[in-house]
Amino acid sequence: MIQNILPVLAGQLNDYFRSMIGTAGDIVVVGPPGGSDGNENDKDRVNLFLLHIEEEKSVRNGQHQANAGSNPPISVNVYVMMSASFPATGYLKALEAISLIIEFFQGKHVFDQQNTPLLTDNVERITADFVTWDLHELNQLWVNLGTRMLPSVTYRVRLLTYNGFMMRDEVPSVVRHQKGGGGELGKLMGASLAGVAGGLLAGSAQREDDENVDSDEA
Repeated sequence: MIQNILPVLAGQLNDYFRSMIGTAGDIVVVGPPGGSDGNENDKDRVNLFLLHIEEEKSVRNGQHQANAGSNPPISVNVYVMMSASFPATGYLKALEAISLIIEFFQGKHVFDQQNTPLLTDNVERITADFVTWDLHELNQLWVNLGTRMLPSVTYRVRLLTYNGFMMRDEVPSVVRHQKGGGGELGKLMGASLAGVAGGLLAGSAQREDDENVDSDEA
């Protein structure tokens, strides 16, 4: 399912870039910055990649009666980062790309079968929410990515629901032509990066809870 969602988002963003600034070809590619995905380092691009997966516990179905030997469905959120590297045209173009991404998700933050036909049948509806990092968290994230800090933006995509009988869905053809793009998704789901991102996100959530407590006491 995740291997479908990321390419679909990349395809939607590429369509938006073409309509707004007339880009030729695909600017948004699925894979981490600096990854061995076959992209030349001197080309302008936006890298869209997976940071973290978390369970959405607020929608647990306590009434679910699982079949023998199966677990109840699990709903997850995925954190997706988009970073812009524009060595050919310059830093300001990278900032423009990030601005366009924010504009796109402000205009369309809900994706369903009607407005996004490339979604597979097992994805009824997802939403994209803006994620805010503090400077320390952001710096630590880029250190663990092993590359220089780039203009970037992060969104939490929710809700994806998995059950024990789900068929594997195919990666949409919109990104099949990208050299090596699929392999990087598997690498990004390794324990190291996911663990770091998970710790940072947990710290951010705890900080918000502390602020709420202070506000209530006041």
